[in-house]
Amino acid sequence: MTGPRHGQAAAGVAAIAALLGVMSAPGCEPLYGCDERENRFGYRLDALPVLELHPPGATLEDEYSGCDDDDLYATAGRKYHTTGTAAETKAFYRHALPAAGWRLDTHLLAKTNRMCFTKSVDGTAAIFALEWLSEEPQNFYANVKASLRDTLTCADDA
Repeated sequence: MTGPRHGQAAAGVAAIAALLGVMSAPGCEPLYGCDERENRFGYRLDALPVLELHPPGATLEDEYSGCDDDDLYATAGRKYHTTGTAAETKAFYRHALPAAGWRLDTHLLAKTNRMCFTKSVDGTAAIFALEWLSEEPQNFYANVKASLRDTLTCADDA
């Protein structure tokens, strides 16, 4: 086959090959967002007993679970309101989470508005992060995240 049609077909094949090459590069997924397995794992994280741990006097304000389509993390979390101080809340979790098998990541202790713990959940590295927003010092967030595609660490989530 020769002539203009052959040139157009060859150009089309080359364009498709180039597009597939770009899409197979690390970080370039052909489809956006989480898959069903990641969404299910978010609901699995939501069932973890660690999310029900909270300091005395803290009240649940919000809860969520699923998968973050941008970061591709399975996630589950709670927002609590407390009448205690951040120091009291940190002390509670510093004791309660290791007793539940979570390991404190000491690299982030310098950040006063955040604490992070790690543990394997169903063979996947998971993090449990506590965070306080400066504009809402009486509210804190307890969140479990895990990636089924990569190993997630506390430093990744900082």
